[in-house]
Amino acid sequence: MRLQLLSPGSTTWNEDQSRKNFEAVRQKVVPGNPVASPLLIHPLRYEAGGDQWHGGGAQFTSANEPEWQTIAAWVQGKNAVSEATLTGTRASSLTATGNPVAGVRTRRPALWLTLGASVALLLAFPVVFFALVAPANEAFLTAAPAAIPGNWMELRASWETGHAIRFVLQLAALSLLTLAILFETGDNPRS
Repeated sequence: MRLQLLSPGSTTWNEDQSRKNFEAVRQKVVPGNPVASPLLIHPLRYEAGGDQWHGGGAQFTSANEPEWQTIAAWVQGKNAVSEATLTGTRASSLTATGNPVAGVRTRRPALWLTLGASVALLLAFPVVFFALVAPANEAFLTAAPAAIPGNWMELRASWETGHAIRFVLQLAALSLLTLAILFETGDNPRS
């Protein structure tokens, strides 16, 4: 399988190259049947059920590897991440955001810095995540292996923007929490 070469000076493929790459990968997939899909069998170690020879070497030692399972789920048209996992992650994220505030609730200015960090984290997740990132994730996870969403460029832009905003918010939260720690451990009197 040969993917398109990047254009000189580019760090990613353009839309036409991406579509050609998708078509090249699609030719290696038997929708709904991972064990018949060369995309999964060719790079799998021979002892694990893969092809005897693969020019790129055995990328997977077992079909139990998470990466192999993710691609297999896509070939089967399934979502590789369970809703229970997402729900647990959401709940623990929200709980973890509130814990630092409870720890410094009687101390100023650490309280205000920690509250600011908590607001930034709550904006990053769930607000920005569910507004910009989750819709793109859902569109790609539910797309059939044989088709790519028609608006994939818009979805990718939304996904990238969402992650960039979340990074800035998380960096701001880290900075505010670091300042809160410095205020708490410095010579400043606690009030």
